[in-house]
Amino acid sequence: SKLGESVLPQIIPVLRKSLYEGDEHTKRGVCVGLTDVIKCSSKEQILRFLEIITKLVQDALSDDDAEVRSMASESFQSLYTLVGNQAFDEIVPSLMVALANDDNETAQRRALNGLTGILAVRSRELLPYIVPRLITRPISVNHARALGRISAVTGATIHTHFHSIISNTILDLAE
Repeated sequence: SKLGESVLPQIIPVLRKSLYEGDEHTKRGVCVGLTDVIKCSSKEQILRFLEIITKLVQDALSDDDAEVRSMASESFQSLYTLVGNQAFDEIVPSLMVALANDDNETAQRRALNGLTGILAVRSRELLPYIVPRLITRPISVNHARALGRISAVTGATIHTHFHSIISNTILDLAE
């Protein structure tokens, strides 16, 4: 393995504590450290800590600070490179649930932050999963807003979904 077996159990709690208790500068440092840890670990090592690591990446992707989110996107990219679709499977469903929570605007905002962070680096893979869920009729105001934010970060790839987005939106408006 690239990283000693004893390093992950020691470094993960430090990164977690710093992410949840630190200021923006500390959180940015956590993202850099997390990216490096992922890059220097074997797939087997990461899989042993996948639940904790994906939660850290998800929370960093959902942060209110744009720079933290940008750096967390790099962490996600490294994680995806190592474990593939498991990175999506561990993070995206919970973000979609939070996005649908009409009772909690903070959770919605953070979920949309997280989704747009992932889409910034992996839109081709994620849009086919997200778009059908956002255009399920009736399209909620929240989902319409999400489509707007998502379109802003996926300009090069969202066009392949325009037909379904526009046709469902028009059908929804016609009712």
